[in-house]
Amino acid sequence: MRGTLSSSRGTFDVVAKLGTTPDTIDALRKELAFYLKLRHLQGDCIPKCFGYFFSLSEERAFGCLILEYCGKPIRSIYDNQGEIPFALR
Repeated sequence: MRGTLSSSRGTFDVVAKLGTTPDTIDALRKELAFYLKLRHLQGDCIPKCFGYFFSLSEERAFGCLILEYCGKPIRSIYDNQGEIPFALR
């Protein structure tokens, strides 16, 4: 899901990655851990991470990772061309 984030630091084009199952919520938490470890590269080499939000409700559990939008993912570039080249995996 793509949108705009406005704050006192400016306006940013962002994407929200949503997880609604235990596996996808866990995957988002793991991805967040990588963004935190690579904080010094955010905005230059990798997208900026604006935060992770989650539900405490067991009935409607979800996780949401907000990232800087940087264009189409590499995978989508190759969707019509078959397998992703090994060097880009």
